[in-house]
Amino acid sequence: MAMMLAGVLGTFMRLGGLAKVTDSFATMFAQQIALSGLPFPKLSAVMGQAGEIGSGAVLLGFFMFGDRFQGLWTDRIFS
Repeated sequence: MAMMLAGVLGTFMRLGGLAKVTDSFATMFAQQIALSGLPFPKLSAVMGQAGEIGSGAVLLGFFMFGDRFQGLWTDRIFS
């Protein structure tokens, strides 16, 4: 069940991060970052997108190749 949940969450996180690259979502995301007052808005936007895409990729990796990672790490993450 936990591996299935990792696959679903990974898919949605990756899709959300990739959607922010398109123009309509990128402008809305940039406005949210500008309103937050972060010191480096362009860097914050890129790092936010990269973090979301990367986290989704890691979760999808555990979903697709989870049987290879059985042991210490999967026990800590999915327990």
